Parts: sequence; C-alpha cells; structure tokens
Amino acid sequence: MKSLQIILNIEKRAELISEIVNLWLDDDSGLLEAAVEKTAKEGLFQRGDVIFALNHVRESINKDALLDWFRKSVSGSNSVQVKDVLCLHAGNLPLVGFQDILAVLLSGNRYFGKLSRKDPYLPASFLQTVQKIFKEEKIYWSVNLHEIPLEKTDIVLFSGSDKSVPNVLDALNELGWLHPKTKKVIRTAHASVAWFEPKAGSWDTLTEAIFRYDGKGCRSVACVFTSAEPAMILQKIAESAESYLEENPPENKTLPALDFRGAYNFAIQKDFKNIGNLLLEAGAPELKKDGVVTVTKATIEEMKAFRQNSGHVIQSMYSNVDVPDCEPLSEAQRPPISWKPDGEDVLRILTNEMF
Repeated sequence: MKSLQIILNIEKRAELISEIVNLWLDDDSGLLEAAVEKTAKEGLFQRGDVIFALNHVRESINKDALLDWFRKSVSGSNSVQVKDVLCLHAGNLPLVGFQDILAVLLSGNRYFGKLSRKDPYLPASFLQTVQKIFKEEKIYWSVNLHEIPLEKTDIVLFSGSDKSVPNVLDALNELGWLHPKTKKVIRTAHASVAWFEPKAGSWDTLTEAIFRYDGKGCRSVACVFTSAEPAMILQKIAESAESYLEENPPENKTLPALDFRGAYNFAIQKDFKNIGNLLLEAGAPELKKDGVVTVTKATIEEMKAFRQNSGHVIQSMYSNVDVPDCEPLSEAQRPPISWKPDGEDVLRILTNEMF
C-alpha cells in the first residue's frame, strides 16, 4: 500500500540522488562497466557514444543542479501525494530516459519502468544502484511490460515515435493500468533546428550537434538555417567532420535511399555532401527523411516560422549567437538536466496535484 503523501526534504533528497549517481559512475561494484560492455558487444550503441553520455551525466548531475531544477519547476508546499509513475523509455540513444528516472526519484513518486530492448543494460545498472540505497522506496523495472507489478498508474511518461502511441495505449488498456484520471505525457519530437552565423565560429559544436548519435536524437540538428551561402556551410562542416568522424565513426552504413538522393542531387546540380552516414544538402528545410540534414539560406524569422509550422516534430531551436527563444548550440547534445522534452517540464508534472 502506498502512503498518502511524502514530505519532501528536497535538500537531503537532492544530495542523496547526487551521491547515488556518483556511486554508480565510480562503479566500484562493476555494474556499470558490465552494462557498457554488454551494450557495446551486442551492437546496441557504440562505446564512444555511451562514454559521451556517461561523461555528460557526470558533468551535469549534482546536488546544486537537481535543486535548481526542483526550484524552477515546483512552487508551494513540499508535501506531495505519492503517485505511481510508469516510464516507457525510448531506446534511440544511450540513457535517453535518464531524466525521467531522476525526475520520479526527485519528486518522491514511485517508479515503474519499461526499459527499451535497445537500451536495457545502462539504465538497469543505475536502477540497481538506486534500489540498494532507496530500500524503503521500492522501484520496479523490466524490458517486459507483463513483468512490472503495476495495478493502476497515475502518470504515464512516454517518449518515442508518434506512430507507436496508439499501440502503446492499447497495450496499457489491455493490462488494465489506465484509469480515467491517468495523466498521459506523450513526447514525440524527433529533431531540432539551428541558426548558424559563420563569423561566430563554433564549427566543431555544429558538427557534434549534427553527427553525435548518428543524428538520431530529438536534440540532433536536422535543419541548419544561415544568412551565408549553403555551399560554404556544407564545405566547412565537411572539413570539421573529418576529425570528428575519425574519433566517432558512424555506427551504421549509409541508407540506400541516401545514395539515390545524392545521385539525384548531383544530376540536378544541387549542392550536397555525403558525410559519414548522413547526407547534407542545400535547399528547403526538411524533417521527413532519415539521415538527411538540410542547410537553408534564410532569416531568423523564417526559421522561427518553420518551427511554428512544424508543430511538435521539432524539439528545440539553437544558435551560436544570442537569438531570442534559441538555446545555446553548445547545449544541443549536452543539455542541462532541467531541459524540457517537447516543451514539457516533467518535474512540474510529477509534483502537480491538480489532476
């Protein structure tokens, strides 16, 4: 039976969660290294991308960052009713659901996690570490929904493809886990855009924003807007990408469709570059093709209009110069823990009594 409410001592809770994160990363138990080895050996993610994700966790998660996130998201009483939270984690990036796990722990709610078969080992190693410390607060996780001991869920946190949403909700209804007041938080954004001023530099930062994780994340840049000539931008990115791809070779081969698209671009004399396993081309912005990154000569206002017209598909706008409503380009693949997937403040949702 869950308690009616938990009185959050947020200072102590943030400190404890920070200590657990460090304990997991220091890995005296060997749990994390075993998870990294399994992940790499089974070809789920490249070791370099896994290490990058873990380094970002170490750099961005500490007591002060957790407290800052909580204070920005939560107002009023620190007495909250405990809720059962079902996290349906995506698997397109290593540890892509880590923010949701921390949000549930920090909010004092109860975690039930469906781990992706594409990323089962890394989050499980962290959850095992959590369970050893949070002995009074049971948490549950599995790659199989039927193995999770849940009766009804108060909140569902889902990240993934919008095409999979109906099937996911059908599965939860079949299990009887949803009730009329269940809060469903559905995040389906799959790409981001950037405004880039060549005179400001940051070519390496733009390269990482495009190529990290093979461009698969919702924070990965799929459309570059600039006041400069696209052909010059393409050439500069190609030059910057040489050293990047030597250290971070692509996980997969180029899709056949991209070879055909490149041949078509050549035939019509459109500027393009095959770089790694992505195709970068000049022209109108486009978010529909896997592995395609567009470079468009435009104004900032035109970029913002494109974002507005694209709806929930776009996660973020970045810039390497100061532009209102844009995040720093340097945070594309290194966001603060308080970033908002699909504009949703998950910690605010988890501590909100009004549903």
